[in-house]
Amino acid sequence: MTVSSKARVVALWGDEHERLGDIATVSLEPCAALALSRGRFPKAYDHVDPNEDAVMVAGGPSGWILAVADGHNGFDAARAALGAVALEAGALLEAGVGDPVAAVTALFELARQAVVLELDGLPPPRQASRTALSIALAAQDQLCAASLGDTIVVHVRGRRPAEVGVPGPFLGPATPLPEPRSVELRPGDRVLVASDGLLDFIGATWADRLVEACQAGDHLTAVRGLVMSAFAGGAGDNVAVGLLA
Repeated sequence: MTVSSKARVVALWGDEHERLGDIATVSLEPCAALALSRGRFPKAYDHVDPNEDAVMVAGGPSGWILAVADGHNGFDAARAALGAVALEAGALLEAGVGDPVAAVTALFELARQAVVLELDGLPPPRQASRTALSIALAAQDQLCAASLGDTIVVHVRGRRPAEVGVPGPFLGPATPLPEPRSVELRPGDRVLVASDGLLDFIGATWADRLVEACQAGDHLTAVRGLVMSAFAGGAGDNVAVGLLA
């Protein structure tokens, strides 16, 4: 979807991609791409919805925002949280980021408020829906990021990937907000967000796989290649990936 002539936002939603083995991809030129899949095989654990992952990217005059969500006990919390981030991202990047830490914290607060509203009145088990959520803001030559649950933000420089931020509890109505962390961004750096379905299935050499994918000449090829690596590892979970090159 297009927010305005200046800021643009695109997203992939799990409830729109529920066929095993399919990989949905979308790019936001000139340097970002997303990929999402239900997975190669059915989930081997109890779940509510077939695909509870979602991923988005926004680009505008002030920078870029990547975010990924992974719902638990249903897709409800994930869609609400990422939907709130997507709605605010375009306006934020047009108006100016200001303090990146404050901006990321505000996005998490909007996500939490959206989850509260979404879950109000839902029947079990959806009333207990929670979500992992990672948000990465690239602006002012720095990456500011935070995560809740088991989604991640990875900063790749050369052949050195490093996770930004630390895991926290899953996002729900009473979850404390995470503390964003910041790192310097240099030309040639890459930023990746992903759900646990990626790292759980690309194996112990995940760092090498991320570096190899990030060095691909085309960002759409890179995100699709990462999902295919998870497939090769027997992906029995949803997989969501976002890449900012």
